[in-house]
Amino acid sequence: MKTKVWILGLAVVLALAACVLAFSSGTSWGTFSILIPIVAAIFPVGSELLIIGMSACLAGAVCGDHCSPISDTTIMASAGAQCDHIQHVSTQ
Repeated sequence: MKTKVWILGLAVVLALAACVLAFSSGTSWGTFSILIPIVAAIFPVGSELLIIGMSACLAGAVCGDHCSPISDTTIMASAGAQCDHIQHVSTQ
């Protein structure tokens, strides 16, 4: 039971770290390139822990990218819709 709690806690920390990093930089792909090698080095190859760690990393990075006002996709979406960028960010 203690191991499952530890694994869940580590997955939450990885997802939050990825979310903060992607929100700050505005790119999920940059976050992938930073965190995936770290996650791959932490967990053994072929284990379920690696899948959980990678999933948390990817989910957190995409979440941070979608929430970031400086994300390239957010800027392009507001430009494509021909609306004010700040208004687009606040309503998405």
